[in-house]
Amino acid sequence: KALPAEVSSDPRSYFLGSDWTLVFRFLNRPDHDTLLQWTGSGQFPGRHVRTVEDIWPDDDVNAHELRVTYKVIGAGEGRVGPWRIEASGLERDLQELPYLFRQPPGLVEIETLELTSADFVVPSTQFAHQALNSPQREGDRVWVKTLPGAHVEWTSDKVVHHEYREQGQTQWLGWEAVLPPDSDVQIRRGNQMIWSGSI
Repeated sequence: KALPAEVSSDPRSYFLGSDWTLVFRFLNRPDHDTLLQWTGSGQFPGRHVRTVEDIWPDDDVNAHELRVTYKVIGAGEGRVGPWRIEASGLERDLQELPYLFRQPPGLVEIETLELTSADFVVPSTQFAHQALNSPQREGDRVWVKTLPGAHVEWTSDKVVHHEYREQGQTQWLGWEAVLPPDSDVQIRRGNQMIWSGSI
């Protein structure tokens, strides 16, 4: 049996600086982890900026929608993927998808980044067992889980936001940045300092 899952994207062209989103839809049993792996290789003219997972709970199986958004940073045309997704003891291979990124006439700005499986973490799995307001380090990446309304301050200017929602209501936020060892991190909620230290 194969996992009910699919991936889609908008096939239209996108200009430099705009957002382009991949949408993964799949089913999973409550409280089961999901593994989404990018199994391709190479560069991609986009920077990962946001992942939103929306879940519609049911008694026996939950419907998930995962939106992975990139900021277009260069012109190019190609395909991204494939992926493998595993959940509830089932798995499925998901096909490559085309992209077409353009730049305004007269502007020469081509940038690409290495695409990795770290771009495709599933918030309900990656952040499920992390304590609130307690930064965690995995190699050069730092992860923080907060409640809505909190803000994380650090030295990185390339932060990825993760959001976990149930039936359209945000339950918690995840923050990700690439930071050197012993970087200062602060978590604030309004004027209140929730956590401050180095990691």
